[in-house]
Amino acid sequence: MKLVLAVWALFAGVLPFTHHPTPRPKHKHLHFRSVQASYEGLDGARTACGVAVSPHVLGLASRYRCGTKITVRYGHHVVHAVTLDYGPATWTGRDLDLWDATVRGLGFSSGNAYGVRRVQMALGWG
Repeated sequence: MKLVLAVWALFAGVLPFTHHPTPRPKHKHLHFRSVQASYEGLDGARTACGVAVSPHVLGLASRYRCGTKITVRYGHHVVHAVTLDYGPATWTGRDLDLWDATVRGLGFSSGNAYGVRRVQMALGWG
């Protein structure tokens, strides 16, 4: 009878339980959509967000607010970038202008970085 009460007390939370399972991380599910992207080589220029473009910054231009976190996927490459410029112009049909570091992170070689590519984009970093 004591064993039954001890088991009941353990599961009811009356007795201390020494094993504390690690909580699962709460990952936000990202919703990717296919967009047109191109390479924007503005090394050293100031953007509409007031940032100096650097070849080492994972940035991009989009029509979202400055500082918006965007995940870009191309094949098996994934880059977490930040909107640091406004653009591209709507008449171009493109959704994103990618910076040097972002293009390299997606696996484009310097020889094939130019031109428009179809990439996957999601808001947030998950």
